[in-house]
Amino acid sequence: MSVSVLVRRLALAVVASGALLACGGDGSGATGPGTVAVRLTNITSRPIFFAYFSRCDDPAWGQDRLGDVTVSPGASFRWTDLAPGCYDFLAVTDDGRGSETFEVRLAAGQTYEWRPSEGSFVAPPSGALGAKETPASAAVVPR
Repeated sequence: MSVSVLVRRLALAVVASGALLACGGDGSGATGPGTVAVRLTNITSRPIFFAYFSRCDDPAWGQDRLGDVTVSPGASFRWTDLAPGCYDFLAVTDDGRGSETFEVRLAAGQTYEWRPSEGSFVAPPSGALGAKETPASAAVVPR
């Protein structure tokens, strides 16, 4: 089975998933009233090439939220002015492994930290599809 097929099937429920931790009240809240901020912090030894998040009721991941950015080990990337609600998250490393976190409730006025851990990145299992199918753009490409 090709790598691109395996990566597309990455959206399976994983046993270990990254953590999203609420960090409100520290002065680094969301940029607008009634909005949410999310900071992806890479606490792994691998660069994160792709990051996806979408509403829990959305059957697709949508486009990569990092664009041309690579989040190196120890670095962070921040999104602001998100609407509050329920989100699913997927981070994909340079080697095509991914870490998913499902059904995270984000409250207005808060900043959340998304920290996929080293052990939460898994190779995509073959033969089964999850609730959301990873987009083809998640194939490993040079940055």
